[in-house]
Amino acid sequence: MGARFPGARARFGARRGSYGYTSRFPLWIADRHADYDAVIIHASGNTTALVSGRALRGTATPYFVFPHGMLDPWFSGPIR
Repeated sequence: MGARFPGARARFGARRGSYGYTSRFPLWIADRHADYDAVIIHASGNTTALVSGRALRGTATPYFVFPHGMLDPWFSGPIR
């Protein structure tokens, strides 16, 4: 049995492509961003992070991006 998450979940229907993109997601964020004090975006290399950042840019809702080690030089190869 999985852990129970105390928050609400949103379902967006069918996804397209290997990244699982759905056009309903950015609309959902745009409609509801004011309901939240802040938004935390985990990782920066996925479609959800990109869409979230674009939807929240220019709004009054602050958002924070946690790259979780993605800025480590190991990920980009040797530094020259």
